[in-house]
Amino acid sequence: MQSVKVGLSAIQQLNSSPLTKNQKFLICMLTIGNILEFFDLFLVGFVITLLMQDQQWSLSAIQSGLILAGAGLGTVIGAIFWWWLADKYGRKKSFFSCILFLVIFTGLAALTPENNWLFLSIMQVCVGIAVGGLNVTSVPYVQEFVPSKKEGYLLV
Repeated sequence: MQSVKVGLSAIQQLNSSPLTKNQKFLICMLTIGNILEFFDLFLVGFVITLLMQDQQWSLSAIQSGLILAGAGLGTVIGAIFWWWLADKYGRKKSFFSCILFLVIFTGLAALTPENNWLFLSIMQVCVGIAVGGLNVTSVPYVQEFVPSKKEGYLLV
């Protein structure tokens, strides 16, 4: 248990204290969220290349572009939507909801029926919404709870 240092403000106490288990858990969750986010976005790029070569899918360049653009569109929508939710209901709830949203829609994208590029596009928009939310909730959430002199190091 940490002792309270008399004469220091709450900010000074936070800055002079080592990271707690809760702070370390928070950093771990942020890292896992970012790994999931990047894994999905980059994996889709490789999968699209394979689907373009697959005889049963035979995606056109336009269809492939729409699937790939879906995540970008979703990211913009998600950043606005989750930013509003985080301000209204709190960053913690929003952050964990983003991760859940990301897992659900990534899983659904994996179940895309054969040659259903439209379904895959919609799933990518939904994944993008979660990614946009992670971007706007995770960094401020961590910044609120870690020492300011460690923020840059921990967020990288």
